[in-house]
Amino acid sequence: MKGRSSSSGASVANAINALEKALVAEAKRTGKALSIKDIQMIVRKFKAKPLSSAPKGAPASPGFTQLLIAPFADVIDDAVEVSREAVPRAIVPAYEAAIDMLCGEETVYKCRGRCKSLTAHLQSQNYTGIGLKDKVIQDTTGFKVLTYIFSKVVMKFDDFDNRKDWMIRFINEQLREVDDVPTLSRRDDSWTFGEDSFVKLFRAILVDPATDTQNALMEKVYEIVWNSYDTKGVKVATQFMRALGADHSHKTS
Repeated sequence: MKGRSSSSGASVANAINALEKALVAEAKRTGKALSIKDIQMIVRKFKAKPLSSAPKGAPASPGFTQLLIAPFADVIDDAVEVSREAVPRAIVPAYEAAIDMLCGEETVYKCRGRCKSLTAHLQSQNYTGIGLKDKVIQDTTGFKVLTYIFSKVVMKFDDFDNRKDWMIRFINEQLREVDDVPTLSRRDDSWTFGEDSFVKLFRAILVDPATDTQNALMEKVYEIVWNSYDTKGVKVATQFMRALGADHSHKTS
C-alpha cells in the first residue's frame, strides 16, 4: 500500500508539473497573460492526452548515484587521512541528499526515469574515477540529465553566500550519521566539509582546469539558464563561477 501511494502521489505531481509547463509555454508563445478562456482550452487539451504521455520517473539506485558523482569522480579521495580541502568518498550520500534538496525530489525522480538504461549500465560496471567521468559526460543522455540538474542547482545559489553556508551546514549534519569519515592529515580531528572542499567540489564539476573557464557542462548550464531565466540566469551563473575563482566569461547565443 505504501508503494502504491507513493507511485500515485508521484503521478499526480508529474501531471501537475506537465500542466504547468504547458501553461508557461503558451504564455511564452503568445507573449501575454493567459485569459480564463486560454487556460480552459489548454486544460481541455491536456486532459485529452493519454496518461502515458506524462513524465515518468524512477526510484533511487546505485547507478544514479554514480551518474551524480561522475563530474567530480576523479577528485574523490579514498584515503583514511585527507587534507582539509579534500572531497572524500564519505561525502557521497550527503552530496546526493543535498542535490535532492536543491533540485526537489520530484525533479530528481523524473531525471532518474530519463536515464535508466545508462544508470543500469553504470551499476553493472566498475569504472575508475576518470573513466566514470568520461563515460557519463560523453553519454548524450547522461550529459543532458546532468546539465539539467546543475541548471537547477546553480539557480538555487542566487543568494550565493547564504546558500553555500546552508550546503556546508547540511552536508556536515548528514556526515554525523556516517562512520567512515576520514581524519585530517597529521591531526586527530575528523574531516568536515568546509569552504575549501566546497570550492574543490564545484570546480571539479563546472570548471575546465586547463583554461580556468567553464567546462562543457557549465557551458550548457549557461545556455539553459539563459533560455529559462534570461539575464537573471546568466547573472546567477556568473556569480557562481566568480565565487569559485574561475574566469566567468560565457556565451549566450
